[in-house]
Amino acid sequence: MISIALSVGLGVCLFILYIMHVRIRQLTRELKALKDKMELTDGELNQLVTAIEDFKRLKIA
Repeated sequence: MISIALSVGLGVCLFILYIMHVRIRQLTRELKALKDKMELTDGELNQLVTAIEDFKRLKIA
C-alpha cells in the first residue's frame, strides 16, 4: 500500500516538474522577445541623438 502511495506521489512530483519546465521555457521565449524589442543598434542610437539635437535647434513660435 505504501509503495502505491509513494509511486503516485512521485508521479505527481514529476508532472509538476514538467509543468514548471514548460513554463520556464515560455518565460524565456517572452524575455528574449522583449530583449529584442529593447535593443538599439549604434546607428539607431545615433539617429535618435541627431533627431533630438535637430528638434532642440528648431525655433518654435
